[in-house]
Amino acid sequence: MLLFHTGVCALNNCIYAMGGYDGTDQLNSVERYDVETGTWSFVASMIHRRSALGVTVHQGKIYVLGGYDGEAFLASVECYNPTTDIWAEVTHMTSGRSGVGVAITMEPCRKQMDKDCNCQSNKEGK
Repeated sequence: MLLFHTGVCALNNCIYAMGGYDGTDQLNSVERYDVETGTWSFVASMIHRRSALGVTVHQGKIYVLGGYDGEAFLASVECYNPTTDIWAEVTHMTSGRSGVGVAITMEPCRKQMDKDCNCQSNKEGK
């Protein structure tokens, strides 16, 4: 089966492919590829069907944001816990979004690394 607009991420030596569009319907299915065994398997499905979704990994969990369910752009955010194989709806964005890009950075503030740094905005021209 050929899928379009699927969300993909990597977590714990596995690659996850979630949602997408099969030419007829938006999907809520999730497949996991185990890099060590070379096998694909289905895991718990997302709560909502979505294509063109944003995906990220944070602290050992997968987050999916927005997307399109075939009728409307979604504002919902779901979280997948691979230990329990459970999806939970965790919040809603202020508006529906489709084709959203997601990135998380855990860089420390320069102030944390440089005691002389004043990480304030330069409002006074200093």
